Amino acid sequence: MTNRLRKKVVPESTHNERYAALNPQFTPLPGLALGATDSAHGVFFGRENGRDVAVKPYVNGDDPHGKAEHERRMYDITAGLGFLTLKPVKVIFDGTRHAYLVTEHDPNLVSLLSVSPGSQGYFGLIRGAAATLGRFHSAGMIHGDAQVKNFGANRGQVEEGLPGQTMIFDFERTGPTESVSDHRTHSYDLGKLSESLAFTNFGNTYNLDLASAALEHHVLDPWGEQARVTIPQKEIDRAKAEAYTRFIDRFTARLREGRHTSRRHNRAA
Repeated sequence: MTNRLRKKVVPESTHNERYAALNPQFTPLPGLALGATDSAHGVFFGRENGRDVAVKPYVNGDDPHGKAEHERRMYDITAGLGFLTLKPVKVIFDGTRHAYLVTEHDPNLVSLLSVSPGSQGYFGLIRGAAATLGRFHSAGMIHGDAQVKNFGANRGQVEEGLPGQTMIFDFERTGPTESVSDHRTHSYDLGKLSESLAFTNFGNTYNLDLASAALEHHVLDPWGEQARVTIPQKEIDRAKAEAYTRFIDRFTARLREGRHTSRRHNRAA
């Protein structure tokens, strides 16, 4: 039963071949960026008409063409609101069940998921992501999947530990606040960001008190400072409380799993 329920993953090479058949100008560049292995969609990279591009396949589910066009529109809307994001190039549809969203690829873009929690400037980058999400909410938008991997920064800024602009991307589930489903709210987005940080060594510590204090100072407060421009304080307080709880639950679960892994290792030794 488990095998039948497991989601089928289409190999990256198959996506490359299908897309190249639709667009002969495309030359695959395997392993160009983290997204090739990080994305559930199997994002792949290549060169097309003299520029590097990222290609996100839409294959599974209903209306892949409509979903790819939706995400393209969200990129345009997000850029129009003044946010730093990826530049969409086009959507290609094969007329059956495969659609591809093409965006320009910036080789200097680094997902914040790949930044070490112990590195110089780490907290500044995370504060930037939280503040960006707060501004996004103030602008009347819900991201829908605001994990830390969907925020990025310039490679030079990451390596030097310098503050700078934070990029936001991956808008498959994004939309104006009034148009998204009931469960995707400001609280949901903030909880997603907090929860995803709990799966990392957030704060470069395994101490729950230190990690939760870092969450409040570097995530919840910066988000709230930007969100309160248009969002009522009562809703902000509720979102912060729910996100804090989700972080604590995931962080303690990770600590328990770590202890269990250590015990199994010690018994094996």
